[in-house]
Amino acid sequence: MVDTAVLVVSYRRADLLVRCLNSLDRFAGDSRILVWDNRSDGTAEIKKLAAKYPDVEWTFHPENIGFSRAVNQMSYSCPESDKLLFNPDAELIRDIRPLQQTLKSHPDMAAVAPMIFDSSRHPWDNAHRHPTMARALISRLGYSSLLRGTPLSDNYSAPPQGEPGYLSGACLLISKDAWADVGGFDERYFLYSEEVDWQTRARSRGWRTRMVPVVAARHATAGTVSDNPGGTRLSDQLLIEGQIRFLGDHRHAWQAKTYRRLVPQIDRLVTAREALRRRVHARESAGNSVRQQDPPSETFARWAGTSP
Repeated sequence: MVDTAVLVVSYRRADLLVRCLNSLDRFAGDSRILVWDNRSDGTAEIKKLAAKYPDVEWTFHPENIGFSRAVNQMSYSCPESDKLLFNPDAELIRDIRPLQQTLKSHPDMAAVAPMIFDSSRHPWDNAHRHPTMARALISRLGYSSLLRGTPLSDNYSAPPQGEPGYLSGACLLISKDAWADVGGFDERYFLYSEEVDWQTRARSRGWRTRMVPVVAARHATAGTVSDNPGGTRLSDQLLIEGQIRFLGDHRHAWQAKTYRRLVPQIDRLVTAREALRRRVHARESAGNSVRQQDPPSETFARWAGTSP
């Protein structure tokens, strides 16, 4: 019996999926690998990969049914296996045995995750504090890193030693027993916050989570839509909707309503801030360009009034 099944929900970007699958082949041992490709009719390149990776269990779906539903569908075929959720824009860089061993040695552990290398973040930033409206607003403003380690930020100042608020689903090993007890993902969450909701429900039933202190994966955040402005905007809207749904489900309805009302105002503020920053940068660049046109001696002579 295979102890671990790797579940990958693919969407566009065959080039990223190839990198992902190659890393799983190298570091996932004898795990079953299942790939569910959403909206396959629009990604013919991914269908071609089936012949190159015959050991992968492929599902090609003509529509984008969302991440939660796709994971649930794949999980039905591997009820006796622990489930490693793995993003198609991620790649393993070391063996997953430390994750498997940690999960097996703690019967009350619902899920574990490694640290993840991302060039723009700390490797433990896939562990977050419990979501609140205030932290969601701070993150939207772009100040989570600046306020790292404070109660207003969802970012930890160091790898969490105890149980984190939640672990991201980019590389998340879930216990089969916890999955059977808690149930699958809530399919009202189309793309984002489904793992936060699931871990919150698991915790309410006495399960725990833990970050394993090894860097085992590399992740290109939002890689599947990074080349598509329309897809990026849709992804951001789904992120907002997932956060609103979580606040309504697990905090208070007023927090969900307030967050929905404040997001457009925050986005306008962020846009204005970025526009001002670009103007200041352009002026500074123009000034540097002018100063660099003349040799220092000629510039000094002109300032001193001794130039011809």
